[in-house]
Amino acid sequence: MSTQPARQNDTLLLVAEWMTLLLMLLVGIAMIALAIAGIVLFLDRTNQFAEPAAQAAMSVAGFAALVVLGMAGGLVLLMLGIRFLQTMLEIIRSVGKGDPFVSANAARLRAMAWLLLAIQLGGLALGIYGQWLGKFSDSIHIKSDFSMSGLVGVLALFVLARVFAHGTAMRRDLEGTV
Repeated sequence: MSTQPARQNDTLLLVAEWMTLLLMLLVGIAMIALAIAGIVLFLDRTNQFAEPAAQAAMSVAGFAALVVLGMAGGLVLLMLGIRFLQTMLEIIRSVGKGDPFVSANAARLRAMAWLLLAIQLGGLALGIYGQWLGKFSDSIHIKSDFSMSGLVGVLALFVLARVFAHGTAMRRDLEGTV
């Protein structure tokens, strides 16, 4: 079954591809900024964390390690976000080639669903962790809550993965009978 490449004439796909690339760049910049901030805070831990460490009844190094651990959790979530966007870009490009109903896209959609679920749950856990740390310092502000739209997105991706897998199987069956 031969289809014409749709990419040259499909403005939506071009915009989606460029927006995804832009988002990947922004998430990459956020990762670098968070890593640098973590290093700076840890190196300057005596000045940054003396008061909150005393409030938490722990050493400055121990409190700094807890803050950096939270920042590392943020980095993990950003890495998951980059992977999500990379997978979405692969789907966009396969659609641009004119053949979206392939088993690889079903697997990509399923992977995106798991990634989004991990991001949702990780964000919730990181928010709870940040609120606990924030009890000891007015300078720590991390807010996270349960996102119903995120949950709907996860469910939609799992359903779309099934649709793509079923569509791919149907197309294979059809090609086998023709």
